[in-house]
Amino acid sequence: MSKRQEYIRALYEGSLAEPGDENPYPEESLALSRLWMRGYQRMLRVRIQTGPAMQSTPPYSLN
Repeated sequence: MSKRQEYIRALYEGSLAEPGDENPYPEESLALSRLWMRGYQRMLRVRIQTGPAMQSTPPYSLN
């Protein structure tokens, strides 16, 4: 596996992780660890922005 493929995989694995999962790359490589964390943060951001709390309509109208 090339370095580029390893980096893409770490980013992808972070985006597929569940909240609370630990970084599998803490000792292996700083680059892989940071890429995993970037993917993990993206996953959290998407879950927060698309979660049920963001889907509800406000109890008032701005019209």
